[in-house]
Amino acid sequence: MPDARPCPPDCWSGVLLARADMRPLPLRKENGFLPDYAEPDPVTRAQAKLMFLDYPDAPTSVTATPDFHAETVRFAADHHVIVASDFA
Repeated sequence: MPDARPCPPDCWSGVLLARADMRPLPLRKENGFLPDYAEPDPVTRAQAKLMFLDYPDAPTSVTATPDFHAETVRFAADHHVIVASDFA
């Protein structure tokens, strides 16, 4: 199981219990540690069903902008992906 970044263990355990395939979105410094939704290949985008978001991010404390959240909603709607976020 590839680990692109630290994340809460409940994300991984839920995926393992569901016997699902988890594909991490790399979080790169040059992108402000936000995912680049153009990065996943077309097959991954077509197969994706659920995306976990953790912002403000632990342990980096990076926050996501309203524009990023709007982009996330567009991506999720376009690809029929459920977004699970711990943003209160």
